[in-house]
This record gives sequence, structure tokens and C-alpha cells, in this order.
Amino acid sequence: MGMSSTGSGGAMKTVGREQILDKVGQWSRGTITPVEMHAWVTDLLLGGDIEYEDWEGDGRFSVTREVLAELEMLDMNLITRDDAPIFIEFLRTSAGDFETGYIAFISRLQSIDPDERRQSLKNTEPYAKYCL
Repeated sequence: MGMSSTGSGGAMKTVGREQILDKVGQWSRGTITPVEMHAWVTDLLLGGDIEYEDWEGDGRFSVTREVLAELEMLDMNLITRDDAPIFIEFLRTSAGDFETGYIAFISRLQSIDPDERRQSLKNTEPYAKYCL
């Protein structure tokens, strides 16, 4: 099985794609703010050990783990709810297609114009401190 993240203690939690899809959907619709999204991901990752439901490749790859890692850095990487479809598409990657899905995911994230984002998000939390 895959490696678990080590948190600050607490019970082992199992996290799956549906849970993340639900939260990303809320963020996409504006039901939760970017600050709330970032806090939810951070609390999840720091709240104890996590087991991901979707390990593949002999426990080396997890779509859920990669999505949470990117969302944990949404503030510094200037990821907004406009980018939610990128995450949703990757979360819907078929089992066994991690590599293809991951390449598309990273490619789409890298196509975001950081200069444009820094300008548009300079007065918006949680991004402002990364828009200097």
C-alpha cells in the first residue's frame, strides 16, 4: 500500500476522490471562499495520518494525494476557483490512467499566467502576500 502523510497525531483518515470532488465543486460554485478551501485542505492534511483510496502503480501514485498537494499550495501558486475544472478533470481520471491524467493536470496548471494572476489577485486573500 502507499505511504501515508504524517500529521500531528490523530486517527488515520481515509480520503477519496468523491470527498475532494465535493469540496472542489463547492469552491468552484463560490459556496466556499479560497481561504476556506485552503484551510480545509490544510486541516485535512495536518489532522493526522491519511490513507488515500486510489493508490495505483504498486502504491506509488494517487490522484487524490496529488490534488490535495496542489490545493495545499493554492495560495502561493495562485490557484483560483476558475481552475477548479482542472482539478475536477484530474479527479475523474480512470483507474489505471494516472500517468496520462497527471501529465494533462500539470500541463494545464503550468499554462496559468502567473504575472496576470499576481496582478488580478494582489488584493485578494489568501493570495495577496504572494503577489508582491
